[in-house]
Amino acid sequence: VSKTIIENEKQALQKVVIELEPMVMQVKVINDVTKAPIPNAKLTCSSPCQQSVKVNSTDENGKINYAVQDKCTYTLEASAKSYLPKPASQYTITLVDTTYVIIELTQITEKAIALNNIYYDFDKWNIRPEAEEDLNMLVAFMKNNPDAIVELSSHTDARGDDAYNLSLSQKRAQSAVTWLVMHGISDSKIKPVGYGETKPVNN
Repeated sequence: VSKTIIENEKQALQKVVIELEPMVMQVKVINDVTKAPIPNAKLTCSSPCQQSVKVNSTDENGKINYAVQDKCTYTLEASAKSYLPKPASQYTITLVDTTYVIIELTQITEKAIALNNIYYDFDKWNIRPEAEEDLNMLVAFMKNNPDAIVELSSHTDARGDDAYNLSLSQKRAQSAVTWLVMHGISDSKIKPVGYGETKPVNN
């Protein structure tokens, strides 16, 4: 930073150069179970304080550094191959040299993973607005893992007879598949399965 100072009209101009330490936000992406770093994870960083969205990959230690500004809010999104992406989170920078952020991702295995915010109204199968965050996360995962085949299962409680609940749960699973297809996922990559009350959600 350069600053020009005039003490009075008879003195020559003086130029003072002040060197400021850059402010850094260090982001580390890790496995949420093993805590091991995840290299080549994709990070998207956006802020009203910067002109463009930055998209970068973590290094072999799962880290990446961003130059940041004081009192600015930064939004981070993280994803990696074979992991569920992390929904956007915001971080506000305070006056410190380095801000440390750790983002944990869940690795995909053959074990079923619950999408916790997908609920349906009684006797209905339409997708509610609050379900879209989890479904967008699934869209991001499938776009990052184009070879993945996903079984999308749905359940009901024990109200109603068996045949009705199987039909309702199948409609619910299919409505989620339809939503995913509308957002760019091939229906050949998703298998809708309704379990009815055979695996009830209120057990």
